[in-house]
Amino acid sequence: RVYELGEVVHGGVNKTRVSWACAESGAGFSTAKGIVQSLLRDLGAPTPSISFEPVAEGRGPWIDGRGARVLIENHEIGEFGEVSPEVMSSFGLRTPIHAGEFDIDVISKIVKDPVH
Repeated sequence: RVYELGEVVHGGVNKTRVSWACAESGAGFSTAKGIVQSLLRDLGAPTPSISFEPVAEGRGPWIDGRGARVLIENHEIGEFGEVSPEVMSSFGLRTPIHAGEFDIDVISKIVKDPVH
């Protein structure tokens, strides 16, 4: 498992992102969705306002039908999924991988700080 939290420059703007990738036999989309749900619950996201939408085919590194956009209160906060065999083979990887990336800046505007 690999996790990263840091600044990303996107369109000339710095954004704080958190991402993960996990090579795990027998794991897939459902495992990744569970990680996302746990992360958002632990951050205090309002559970009823979380929704998932399929990623368009051919967009991102995902297997078609196994990638999803994540929204809170209709704001896209990121996406996750199961990495396609084509992407994996281009890096010489054989174990199934699930991964995701989320925009912490957007999440922090929606989810209230429970301490303050």
